[in-house]
Amino acid sequence: MKVGQYVTQKYLSAKMDKNIDGLISVIDAVFSENINSVDKLVMRIKGCEKPMVLNQTNLNALILAFGDDTDTWINKKIEIRVVGVMFNGALVDGLQVKPIK
Repeated sequence: MKVGQYVTQKYLSAKMDKNIDGLISVIDAVFSENINSVDKLVMRIKGCEKPMVLNQTNLNALILAFGDDTDTWINKKIEIRVVGVMFNGALVDGLQVKPIK
């Protein structure tokens, strides 16, 4: 028996949520959350069960597109893509936010 269906994760991840690739939706909420003793920005997307932790690359893309006030990001359209990224010297799948103006 494969145990993948029993493994749960609180946040979106490219590894666990392959069906997220190409999702076009809108931002529902942005909030701060303490993750492993570090405050991070987390984004909820309409129609998506899990929130997404915003890394610096995705945060910068959203700031460039929508400004630096997260309150103004609500109901803005985005696309989520699964892309190859370097992590600890290896190419792995990661989530990329593409703002849609």
